[in-house]
Amino acid sequence: MNTPSVSSAQIPSVQETDPTISYLANQWYEIPDSRFSGGHALGAFKAGTTVAVAFSGTGLTWIGYRCVCAAGIARLYMDGAFIGTVDTYAAVPEPQAVIYSIDGLAAGEHHFTIEVTGTYHSAGDSAYVFVDAFDIEGSGTTPISDTVPPEVNLTAPAAGALLTGAVVVSADGS
Repeated sequence: MNTPSVSSAQIPSVQETDPTISYLANQWYEIPDSRFSGGHALGAFKAGTTVAVAFSGTGLTWIGYRCVCAAGIARLYMDGAFIGTVDTYAAVPEPQAVIYSIDGLAAGEHHFTIEVTGTYHSAGDSAYVFVDAFDIEGSGTTPISDTVPPEVNLTAPAAGALLTGAVVVSADGS
């Protein structure tokens, strides 16, 4: 498989269900909503709940959801070091919002962790924090999307055969 270099127009996105992301078990809840990438995101509200993403690159953008109903505050860590807090409140719902972004990291392996504090903005209704996706910058490669339709060759019955009753069809595909 060929993998092209990443340009500014090609930033790999890691969905919230990617195996490189570790969630504190039984603390994150799937929230189905067509406004999220992939049709769903994960949300948590209990203090101490974490999610960690391991990535190779020079930057990361956390894509989530901002609103009154999900106005949680979270602590952020990069490579184990505390880097700050974010407030996910917004007066008007913002699906697929950039919650946090960092760039200029040394090229290589990094670990980004979000810790739910269980607290929320004074104008908000809950401490929910949402994870929709992470965009990784400077990873060097991104997989090519599979946009080529498959080739299918009918192997049985033979072309032009006269068919009656039940027929078994065989095909090869690539």
